[in-house]
Amino acid sequence: MPGDPKGCRQHAKRCAELAQIARTQEDRDKFSALQMNWLSLALELDHMGALIKAMQELEAEDQSIQAAE
Repeated sequence: MPGDPKGCRQHAKRCAELAQIARTQEDRDKFSALQMNWLSLALELDHMGALIKAMQELEAEDQSIQAAE
């Protein structure tokens, strides 16, 4: 599957760290927004991974049924 939710969460964690040490409020806000974007992407990738897995299971089940006929 393209994309790695774990990697996205690591990027989000780094953005949170950068937000804490940023010198200006504007930079803190930008890093916080980036953190939320990375977390959102991680969640989307989790959902897509679950969808792909479910589709593969259905396809395998369909193939088993066709083979039995």
